[in-house]
Amino acid sequence: MKLVKLNRRYKAFKDWGHTWAFRWDGYDPKSCNVVESIMKELYGSQYRWNEKEYRDWRATFGSPRRNGPRPYWVSFKDESVASVVLLKLQN
Repeated sequence: MKLVKLNRRYKAFKDWGHTWAFRWDGYDPKSCNVVESIMKELYGSQYRWNEKEYRDWRATFGSPRRNGPRPYWVSFKDESVASVVLLKLQN
């Protein structure tokens, strides 16, 4: 898992205005589900009916690499969320 600063090259930045993301090289259910559950505690579900509300965080698959797995992304807007998630992962 890596913490990535997003800019205009990334879809999450363009579509939802997210500036930070956790990135895995492939979907790892063990660690991905832990981060997703922490995000659900902080913001609630990523799937909401109102379009403006669901933009707090998103979990998506990225574009496939040549002969490799798809990267998995959990993106969000605020840098302080990354600190909270990393602290909760330590416990």
